[in-house]
Amino acid sequence: MPIKTTFGVFMFAALSLVLFNSGCSGKNSGDFGSFTMPSYKAPDTPPGSGPTPTPTDPSTPSFNDTNFHVSLPSGDTRIAYMHKASGFSESCAIPTDATSSQDIECIVEIPEGELYVRGLDLNFNVPGNNFCSYLSRTTYWYFNKEVGVAPSDITIQTTIDPGGTVSHLCSDLYEGPFNCASHPEITLTFDPATHAFADTSCYAYDGCCFGEFKISQTIEDQGTGVTTTQQPVRGVWSSDHKSCFGGAAITSWGAFSATGVPISLVTSSINGLNDTYGMSAPIELKHLNNRMLANYYTPALHTHTGFLRPEVSNRPFFIDPVDDYSGTLMSARGATANEAYTFSCYDAGYEMKHRIRVYVREWDTRSNYVSYITSNGTSGNPNSVGNCNGMPDGTMLDSCNDFTDPDSFVMTELPAGYDTTLGGSETLQTKRRLYFPYDLYQ
Repeated sequence: MPIKTTFGVFMFAALSLVLFNSGCSGKNSGDFGSFTMPSYKAPDTPPGSGPTPTPTDPSTPSFNDTNFHVSLPSGDTRIAYMHKASGFSESCAIPTDATSSQDIECIVEIPEGELYVRGLDLNFNVPGNNFCSYLSRTTYWYFNKEVGVAPSDITIQTTIDPGGTVSHLCSDLYEGPFNCASHPEITLTFDPATHAFADTSCYAYDGCCFGEFKISQTIEDQGTGVTTTQQPVRGVWSSDHKSCFGGAAITSWGAFSATGVPISLVTSSINGLNDTYGMSAPIELKHLNNRMLANYYTPALHTHTGFLRPEVSNRPFFIDPVDDYSGTLMSARGATANEAYTFSCYDAGYEMKHRIRVYVREWDTRSNYVSYITSNGTSGNPNSVGNCNGMPDGTMLDSCNDFTDPDSFVMTELPAGYDTTLGGSETLQTKRRLYFPYDLYQ
């Protein structure tokens, strides 16, 4: 059994962090350090039987030197099926004899009740023989609360005219000039006697204000002819971001930056690696949605622009909001969440060779799931509406869709979709926050 060495790596705006841990290969070891993964005590027999006929899972859930793959673990009793996004019968695997770099997407198909009550495990395999020097893993996470990126490099030009009138002119490296007294995200205060910068804070986004800052000031006294350059002030806008996020990173991940941002785990895999990533069931955390694990989405349902910028995103708003209160393009500042369970293979020079991204699609009804599986992916609708069984037993607006995923968040909570225009008495501050889930986490 190969020995693993695991690092945590994260890059967000100007912030970087590296963590280290090591241990022996095995589920919930090494990669998570002292973090203990909660587990659901499932019955010996899963509720109900699987689809008939049961398809052969194309994955190869055991250690081997023939492919780099992600699969459902061998012997997993959940009702679920995993395949490559490009083909229902294709395994979620990259062969060792691949002649060029491959970037593949895979889908886990699972009934919503199965995911809600039993969670999910993903087995991952890296071949030996120097196929990958390092395996980097990043879990799925989203912005649970409204977020933004505050100014990062502020210059203040203070002028005192001969009559004693004081004016402050502010500018940011990314945003350009702004009114020092009325920025939409931050406040700046000055010493009333010396007029030197005294303090700052980010009052927007419920404490989810990202980024580091540097504030420089020059004070010109025209009456005395003296110009003073203040010592730059540096800091971070928010020191603890963990409550700002949702998804598997918050419930089933053990690595975060010093300010609570989920980080990637990088494991030495030159001699091969086989392990399992276990994710807690939503029911364990008293959730009423599957969004914390189900990350599959339909781009057409999520297409939106920013409120202030014209750039278009087709990802969920809580993954990619496009811009913030000041019109900052958030992706340009590294402020986008991670939409997939990502497994990346790097060589010794830390250049990416291959990547596997996994999406979990939950099915609202068992009948549609069975139809999809038995038809080899040609029929069945994962998003069902209405009263499916003649009895209103659901926890949401209808009994078919009992637990929210990214698509049903829009379909049930935002029936008009994302509308990033402002009309009448609407304000950016009140409307934008509606597009973030604000899930409660224990």
